[in-house]
Amino acid sequence: MPYSEREWANLISVCEEITGRAYTAFKAALQEAERGQDVAVGGWSRENVQWMLRHRGPEGTLPRRVRGQFAAVRQLTKVYPGDGNEAVAALFPGPGIVFACRILFGTRTGIVTDGIAGLGLGDIDWAGDKTALVDNIKGRTAKESLTLSRSAVRLLERWLEHSSVLRQFAPADLKGRLWLRFNPTGTYKWSAGRFPKPDESNWYERNGLVDDEGEPFLVHGPCIRTTFQASKDRRVWQSTSRATIDPNHTPAVEGSHYVAHQTPTQKAATEAIIESAQSDLIRRSQSPLVIKDDDDLASFLEGFPAEAARLGLDDAALAELIGGERDVFAAACGDQLSGLHGPRGKPCPARPWVCLLCPLALFAPRHLPNLMRLRAFFARQWQQTPAAAFMAIFGPYAQRLDDLLSPQSKYFTAAVLQDAAGQVADTDSELPLRPEELTQ
Repeated sequence: MPYSEREWANLISVCEEITGRAYTAFKAALQEAERGQDVAVGGWSRENVQWMLRHRGPEGTLPRRVRGQFAAVRQLTKVYPGDGNEAVAALFPGPGIVFACRILFGTRTGIVTDGIAGLGLGDIDWAGDKTALVDNIKGRTAKESLTLSRSAVRLLERWLEHSSVLRQFAPADLKGRLWLRFNPTGTYKWSAGRFPKPDESNWYERNGLVDDEGEPFLVHGPCIRTTFQASKDRRVWQSTSRATIDPNHTPAVEGSHYVAHQTPTQKAATEAIIESAQSDLIRRSQSPLVIKDDDDLASFLEGFPAEAARLGLDDAALAELIGGERDVFAAACGDQLSGLHGPRGKPCPARPWVCLLCPLALFAPRHLPNLMRLRAFFARQWQQTPAAAFMAIFGPYAQRLDDLLSPQSKYFTAAVLQDAAGQVADTDSELPLRPEELTQ
């Protein structure tokens, strides 16, 4: 199950506070180390302790003749309230800081827990100052690559700076691991892999993470990934045969992992998308409303009650529709303020070809020249646009237009179609196009 919005925001806030405070302490410790010197020369001071740690590492750095002065060293290494190990922690990030940083990285990338834990410096491919590509391993698949978002890149840059001093003194077999850490009181002081479960539990308790009911909750890697995917901004998605969350998943797996477990807000959004798609399919399946000539106008008026109900028009509005007072580029519009393709009460913002599939559109012989101009525009687009892209953008409208203008469809006579075709110059200037839609 994904986290709720409040739980998600609280988790990110806690991790950002921990990593931000630790990074500030790291920068302060570096400045103190710059002002210090060897304790064998300058004696004991906090700056000199930081100098010793900075230049000789987090263990085995004290001169032999002063190792007995434990009380004095303990007092001097209190960089901020806490025990005597916090001076070490300021320059050499420990498990709690690294754990928070890894959680933050997961919330900004959606990479699975095992993929994050196994990252090394060699898995990061830098492309300039603002772009990074990360190779990661998922347990059931081969290596995958991900281009990081700008926020993930910034986090990664800061972590590499924060761990730079630590990396200088790390064992050779761990230096290349991304999430390197040092625990001065642990059994194994140097580590870089997964965290022991007791350490994770202690981290949750120390930082007071609670769910919406106020109960303590554990950070769960799959929950982070699911919440990341559910909250992703999909406005930048391009047309694809299937909108996938993970290309390694079948539709059934995606449905069970990412659709079945939704928050109320996410469920409402999904239902709205489904309803909109179903309505669109119904509109496309309806036959176009066409008036071929004066005789057909009489037939239309006879069937006025049914068509009026479909269009939602009274007598006066229907007269305006048939008489041309409600004409747009390719048709007569039953109600431009209906909100079918834009905000209700505002003029319809749809592109000219959208009218071809709109249930409010009425086509008459006077619209044929513009319909022919649209067909010429589609032909020019077909020549310069890949077939898949053309069908995704213009395909349904082009098919409806072919149906309207085909002599076999019997909507318009061959003579009327031929006369309209003679009025077409086959240029972009004949249509109200935006700059990105031009074909010449």
